[in-house]
Amino acid sequence: MTERKHWAQSTADPVEGAPPGVLPISLDALNHLGVDQDGSLYWRDTQVMTVKKEFKLSIGQWAVAIATALSALVGAGAASVSVYTDLMTFELSQTIEARK
Repeated sequence: MTERKHWAQSTADPVEGAPPGVLPISLDALNHLGVDQDGSLYWRDTQVMTVKKEFKLSIGQWAVAIATALSALVGAGAASVSVYTDLMTFELSQTIEARK
């Protein structure tokens, strides 16, 4: 057992790989943790962790992303036309076979 130095520390042994002096949180201390509707973590009334949700692309990355999306659309369109023509060819061949 490890001696705790803060009231929020548990008397349990540290987790393997934890920095020196870092102990698990006690069950009583868990009541002081909270999460707001945005997912930010609070200890009592102090925000201790923020989640930054930001996604930025450079101009070059935007150009590559747009070119990739357009290429995918052209490919999907070509595949659709190919399936349609194959289906029409199959139906036409079935009609010709039925008339023989």
